[in-house]
Amino acid sequence: MRAEFFRPQMQAFAKHRPKPTFAGMKKAIFICLLAVLQLCTFEQAQGKKSRTQPRLMIGIVVDQMRYDYLERFSAHFTDNGFRRLMQKGYSFDNCHYNYIPTYTAPGHASIFTGTTPAVHGMVSNVWWNSETRRMQYCTSDERYSGVGSNGDEGKMSPASLKSSTIGDMLRLSNNRRSRVFGISLKDRSAILPAGHAANAAYWFDGKGGAFISSNYYMKELPAWVNKFNALRYPEMYLNQPWNLLLAPEKYRECLPDSNGFEKSFTSKPAVFPHDLKSAFGEKKNFDLLRETPYGNSFLKDFAIELFRNEKPGMGEVYDFVSISFSSTDYVGHRFGVSSMETEDTYLRLDRDLSELFSFLDSTYGKQGYTLFLTADHGACEVPAYLNTMGIPGGYFPTRACLDSLHRFSVRTFGADLVDTMDNNMVYLQSSKPYPAGWSREAVSARLADYLMMWKGISAALTSGELRSAQFSDIPRSLMQQGFYKKRGGDVLFCLEPGWMDYPKKGSTHGSSFSYDTRVPLLFYGKGIPSGRTSQHVCITDIAPTVCRFLQVAFPDGCTGNPLNDIFVIPH
Repeated sequence: MRAEFFRPQMQAFAKHRPKPTFAGMKKAIFICLLAVLQLCTFEQAQGKKSRTQPRLMIGIVVDQMRYDYLERFSAHFTDNGFRRLMQKGYSFDNCHYNYIPTYTAPGHASIFTGTTPAVHGMVSNVWWNSETRRMQYCTSDERYSGVGSNGDEGKMSPASLKSSTIGDMLRLSNNRRSRVFGISLKDRSAILPAGHAANAAYWFDGKGGAFISSNYYMKELPAWVNKFNALRYPEMYLNQPWNLLLAPEKYRECLPDSNGFEKSFTSKPAVFPHDLKSAFGEKKNFDLLRETPYGNSFLKDFAIELFRNEKPGMGEVYDFVSISFSSTDYVGHRFGVSSMETEDTYLRLDRDLSELFSFLDSTYGKQGYTLFLTADHGACEVPAYLNTMGIPGGYFPTRACLDSLHRFSVRTFGADLVDTMDNNMVYLQSSKPYPAGWSREAVSARLADYLMMWKGISAALTSGELRSAQFSDIPRSLMQQGFYKKRGGDVLFCLEPGWMDYPKKGSTHGSSFSYDTRVPLLFYGKGIPSGRTSQHVCITDIAPTVCRFLQVAFPDGCTGNPLNDIFVIPH
């Protein structure tokens, strides 16, 4: 490029060489100086152009999205939604979670910290606090109050997260010039991805029907958020029925609409069309929005307003925005993996993504942003449905098991040493003395042996074993990676494939099996080549990969490895 600017001036200089007069030399020097000046001006312009090009990284999480949904529902995807990422981006078709339990809080934390609960401490959405003898919610923090809400919904912060995140490292890299935002219907799905040093996190308050935040981030909501809330989108969405997007005969990848495996919104059967207006009712239960595909549309609307008003990516450094779509999880829990409702929700989410991508294209240019899309966990088929096909599965009676453990403890140790059981963990009493001849570890080992006698349990380990032994098999190794001693129980157990602790209608997640661990991982946009691979990768590889792309340090607890070969690193 430099030669193009020098060539005309050098040709002119050569033309004057036969006349080595003072005037000629003076003119030649002038021409050379002019060439240097033009070159400097060009390089300054190029530098200015480079600095003003959009610098935006987006992380999208689809709650409870199994990998196979990409293929099962692809026939009815649009060209500009999931299919665009699959065909023009880079897909890791064999991405798995490398710990259990596979829940929302641990999943979001692991995606954005690059490590497992054993390090970042998010062992569940809620865990038992042995000191207070109360359940502790993952992002609750009484030191803070809501912004836009007077209830407990806003008393939140990321303080319980023990590792930094992608956004934290980005902010640290340039003295907080980068801006970081997290949005979701769920508070934990907005707060944990954004990290400790984020500019803002916004989530949905089902009582007030509006997006709120915490004074951990700000003193008051920005004017654009108040303006958005004033439009009352939730009421608009819930005052319409939920009809199928396509003709019923198009839904060939799911169960018939009328089956016995789904929970209805009302006393009426769980079939289309769903009368949301009646379910919404006079009580104005805005939380109902979460359990419909309109919840994803509502979040998409909010995301577009965030990009329009905050203008992330328009500065001289990279900005980061995380967007977590939660309604897919609520719908999956209520209706199950193979329901028409689940398929319809993903077809509608595909249209929402298409609208979001079109907005990003028009605002930043098709090569003006980079994004990745993944999920925080998968989901299990409804065990009752599996049984109708002769496939093993069942329902574990947690309450009955706990009652039995209390009685077993009295019979075996002469005292009830069991405190409670939660998240497939048994907690022992901390205040009671142990009988002669019994240590805490010995009691734990005896309880683990007893648990193995229960139908549906595949493995049981003590906390001592998880801290000292090395396991290569699944699920024991995944149990180890999900164990954080300060928030863990004394005995951990996991269930057989197809088993869950859940009502007999609807479904859930949390296991070490592929239906819960295997999720999509798609990269797309500026600097990303098209392609796909079936190589096994872990969810903890996302954060170091993104940090390498952003050219910043890895999060401080990171244990994953960058997926180096897919990026054309920007300069």
